[in-house]
Amino acid sequence: MKINRILLKIGKYLKNQTSLGLPSNLLIEPTNICNLKCPGCPTGSGILKRPKGYMSLDNFKKIINECEKSLEMIMLWNYGEPFLNKDLFKMISYARNKNIKVITSTNAHFLPEKIDELIDSKINKIMISLDGATKKTYEKYRQNGNFETVVDSIRKLCIKKDKNIFVELQFIIMRHNEHEIERIKKLAIELKVDKLSLKSAWFLDKRLQKKYKDIIPINPKYQRIIEHSGYCIRPWYHMTIQWNGDVAPCCYDADCHINLGNVFEQNLKTVWNGKKIKNFRKIMKKQFEGEKIISLCQQCPELSKRRIN
Repeated sequence: MKINRILLKIGKYLKNQTSLGLPSNLLIEPTNICNLKCPGCPTGSGILKRPKGYMSLDNFKKIINECEKSLEMIMLWNYGEPFLNKDLFKMISYARNKNIKVITSTNAHFLPEKIDELIDSKINKIMISLDGATKKTYEKYRQNGNFETVVDSIRKLCIKKDKNIFVELQFIIMRHNEHEIERIKKLAIELKVDKLSLKSAWFLDKRLQKKYKDIIPINPKYQRIIEHSGYCIRPWYHMTIQWNGDVAPCCYDADCHINLGNVFEQNLKTVWNGKKIKNFRKIMKKQFEGEKIISLCQQCPELSKRRIN
């Protein structure tokens, strides 16, 4: 892994079209199906155009087996609720048995009956969304959600887990909940989570930006502003793999408009240094030099202040 890390750093520094190593970081989508109807999410709002489905355990293992020596971390989420995939905990265990760090993110509605399985899987970190300190504010945005279920899930998990599992509570600041920041801090302490993250709201899809602009907080310090745009280092170390094997440049390309290949149709190594991704790195290098080529990149949330101190 150390050698691979050095090779990736050299590639990122030189902005080579061909990567000298293999990806150290994967975002893998267990499913793009969700139980909630959050209006600012492409899945929840119903505007996601990709076919719906679940990644199989065999296909997950194929991905891991092809780059396990380089892999340092796997993030199991994207545009769906990971806990809806029946093989999620087997996926986590498979990666952890190979000493790969695994993080997942959930809305926690299926957590109560799955806490023991989650703990047994030896997950490293779990992020739980709770965008409200009261039932009224939480359920305004997390439509079809249940505030009491989520709070109870967090409480039970934090009681049962050991110190090896890190629980992060995420609170997206929106207009209807910005008055609850102090209250969510107190609730986080009460629930005994390891960390509370306050995040600014952002809708990458322009259709959602226009439709839900009233969700943006009134207080300027909670608003997200693009500080700079047009370049990214992810193509030199990171791969985003959707449930059907399609590779997107990052998680912000929800419908995979820029398809860089498919790791089920080819092996991961071939896709990683294939014609499509090498051309994408070439474009990224030009964006580093100041050209604005890919419109997706000009609105990238990573180039703004996402977390509030």
